[in-house]
Amino acid sequence: MKVFLEIFRYILSILLAIVILVIYISNMFLSTVLSESYVLSKFEQSNYYKKVNDNLNDNFLKYIMQSGLDENIMDGVCSEEKIKQDTNYIIENIYLGKNNEIETETIRTNLNNNIDKFLNGQEINEESRKSLDDFVDIICREYTNTIFHTNYEQKANTYIKKFQNYLDILNKFAKYVLITIVILIFIIDIKKPARNISIAGMSFLLLGIIFIYGKNVIIKNFNYNQIYILSEAFSDVLKLILDENFSLLIVYAKRFIILGIILIILGNIFQIKIKKKHRNKKILLLPKNIQK
Repeated sequence: MKVFLEIFRYILSILLAIVILVIYISNMFLSTVLSESYVLSKFEQSNYYKKVNDNLNDNFLKYIMQSGLDENIMDGVCSEEKIKQDTNYIIENIYLGKNNEIETETIRTNLNNNIDKFLNGQEINEESRKSLDDFVDIICREYTNTIFHTNYEQKANTYIKKFQNYLDILNKFAKYVLITIVILIFIIDIKKPARNISIAGMSFLLLGIIFIYGKNVIIKNFNYNQIYILSEAFSDVLKLILDENFSLLIVYAKRFIILGIILIILGNIFQIKIKKKHRNKKILLLPKNIQK
């Protein structure tokens, strides 16, 4: 019976570590990549809007060269502030299910004004005017494509909501399981509470080791510093998010390991003191001639 209880204690300790891991991972996703405010903060932190603006200017340049217009034709046409505003609209569509449309009329108007200044009243034929109109259309389309405004934003919102709901359910279920495991641990060793401290310590120690091992396995098999999705600016945002979460993972891993070691040591110290106390009581209860 004692052997069975000992095995059961170790199983509960492992399950406790796994449940805490599930809660941590679900909370991490809910508070990072599934959080609109978090994603927008990473855009700011990574200078996303400036990088997109620079990327736009590079993309516009090849069309300007083909058109024969002056390079300064794009001055004042687009700004970082507009890119930021339109990016926020897209994020709202994805995370909040809104139907914001990206307005390019401002870009069209500013560009047409610059073209009129460049022509300086010069008369052009119908074919040239059509070429200029096509150029303006291409610039507006390039802008929309570069900031990744697509028809899949509502579909992305559907998937995000489903994932959030699944994680919420998993999180709540894991917390109920956590409470159940803690109650079982205390019931099994209700007469030896010091042992519960050691069991909790083993769980936290195991959890810290899992965090470090998991991070090392991911880094070894997936070099996220070379990741490229959609654009360099967007890839930099993803790298920043991954860097931050991996760093946080190691911080928690160290805390869990230190906490686990402390709890294991404290649990053993308490157990030794309790055993010593019980042994002294037994000696006091013995007849005096036996004590001698």
